[in-house]
Amino acid sequence: MNATYIKEWLPPKLIPILRRFGHQSLRFEGGYSSWDAAVSSSNGYSQSDILSQVACATRRVIAGEVAYDRDGFVFEDVDYSYPLVSMLMHAALLNAGKLNVIDFGGALGSTYRQCLPLLGSVRQIFWQVIEQEHYVDLGKSEFEDHCLSFHKGLEDTTVDAGGKRVLLLSSVIQYLRYPEAEIRRLIDCGISHVIIDRTPMHDVLGHKLCVQRIPKKLGGGSYPCWILSKPEILKLFPRPWKLLAEFPCLDGRWRSDDGLNFEYRGLCFVIDKNA
Repeated sequence: MNATYIKEWLPPKLIPILRRFGHQSLRFEGGYSSWDAAVSSSNGYSQSDILSQVACATRRVIAGEVAYDRDGFVFEDVDYSYPLVSMLMHAALLNAGKLNVIDFGGALGSTYRQCLPLLGSVRQIFWQVIEQEHYVDLGKSEFEDHCLSFHKGLEDTTVDAGGKRVLLLSSVIQYLRYPEAEIRRLIDCGISHVIIDRTPMHDVLGHKLCVQRIPKKLGGGSYPCWILSKPEILKLFPRPWKLLAEFPCLDGRWRSDDGLNFEYRGLCFVIDKNA
C-alpha cells in the first residue's frame, strides 16, 4: 500500500515545539463523530511548504549548525527520548547486535539522527523510513547514508539476515483515518517489536476524535487527531505479543476543550516465543 494513501492527512508533528511555548498555545477541539466531519472543520497545511522547511532544517543539522530538528524547527539541544533508545537497544540485543527499524512516517530521518549518538554499541543499523512520495524522492537524492534509506511502502523495505524488524510508530497513528486497521496491517509483516511513541492516549474504552489546532505564531493549521484509548490499543496485540514496557513521553499531559484529560505515552510490544 502506498504511503500517500496511508497518510492522507498527516501533518507536521509540532507537539515538542508547542511544549516549549506552553500548553496554552495548542487546542484539541473534541466532539467529532466522524473523520469526514473533522476534515471539514480543518484546513491542513501546504505540503510543499512543509517539505521545504523540513529539508532546510535537516540540512542545518547535518551541517552541524544546530543540534536537532523536528518538523522544520531547529534546536540548539536535543531532547533525547531515553525510553525509545532503550527499546531500540533491547531489539538489537535480541538480533545479534543488529537493528532493523521500519520508521513509519519518519519524514527525513529526524528520529534516526536523534537516536544515533546513543546507539554506538549497536553492531549494524538499518533504518528505513516509509514516507510520502515527495519525501522519499528528496530523501533518496540528498539524505540517505549507509544506515538510513527511504521507501514509499512497506513492500519496498528489506529484511536483514536476522529477519527481525522493529516497527516504529512515532507521533503518527493519531493522524491516520483508520489507526487500528493500519496497525494490524503493519504488524503482520515479520515484525518482532512494535514501538508506539509520542501518541496521545487516555485510559477508558473508545477512541476520541478531535481537531488539533496550531497557533498562528507557529504557522497555524488544523487537522483531525485521534486521542486513542490505551485499552483498545492493547487489544490489538493478543498473544504471542506481550507488552514489554510503557513510558511517558516528553510531550506531556493535555486536556481537550470538552474536558478529556490525556497524556502522550509510549508502548513497546514484543513477540513472546513462550506464549
